[in-house]
Amino acid sequence: MTAAMFVPIAMNDAVLTASNIPETDYPAWVTGTSYTTGDRVIRTVTHSVYEAVTTGVSNTAPENDPVQWIRVGATNRWRPFDGSIGQDASQTGTVTYTITSPTVNDAIAFVGLIAVSVRVLIKDASAVVKYDVTRDLVDGSGIASWLDFFSYESEYEEEQVFVDLPLLPTYTAEITIDGGGGTAGIGEIVFGKQVILGNILDGSRSGFTDYTTRTVDDFGNIELIRRPTARKAEWMFAFDTRSNRRIQRALENARGVKCFFYPGEDMADFYLSVFGVADEFYPSLSAGGTTVDTLSLTGVS
Repeated sequence: MTAAMFVPIAMNDAVLTASNIPETDYPAWVTGTSYTTGDRVIRTVTHSVYEAVTTGVSNTAPENDPVQWIRVGATNRWRPFDGSIGQDASQTGTVTYTITSPTVNDAIAFVGLIAVSVRVLIKDASAVVKYDVTRDLVDGSGIASWLDFFSYESEYEEEQVFVDLPLLPTYTAEITIDGGGGTAGIGEIVFGKQVILGNILDGSRSGFTDYTTRTVDDFGNIELIRRPTARKAEWMFAFDTRSNRRIQRALENARGVKCFFYPGEDMADFYLSVFGVADEFYPSLSAGGTTVDTLSLTGVS
């Protein structure tokens, strides 16, 4: 029940070295072209999609021209690294990525999977296989009886975590997300290093915040506008009091960074993991050797 925080490395073209998703969502922006309001273009230098908000000739790159352009989001290929799970990278068949580790790393988390299986293959600089694991994502947690077994409609796990990986500098992780002949998709891939926080205890809880809006008129009629949810959790966990400095430094260093908080393999089915940020951490330390405190986590949508 060892809980950890995965701190993602920054993704760039030197790290994300290959993918089978083409970066052709829209035409590339061309200087000197006359664009009309609503036109969309991509910029592979920023791996982003931009939309024209005015009509006219564009001589300045969209990322440097907020008057004529607004950034819509990441391109399809780069969506798993945009810090949000609301827009997933997807295509028919499989989605593949090759990530070259620039430093020592040991964890990969997949959030918002749309797939029947996910594979992680790790090779060293000489292309020698060091790790190769494929996981079936069929979720059988809804089968509680024989009747459920015979009437069960297949559901698939949306989250997978791989830890203790041999990811040394220049090693590559080849990821394959298989849609089983249908659409394969992924909301976010967190590639980085795990920081051990402590041991999860009874009393931890999880839930979500619903951003759906409600409008009530004078007659009590309710109008709902459905919007995303975001995961929330409160971890009750114990740690060696002498680790307080290390834990607080890790949380402090990760401020402004969206991390993956993992409750450990034994607690993986308890829905306590969160991709997001840690809220204020202010433990009451115990001189007896073990400190017990609560860590509040707020997820992103």
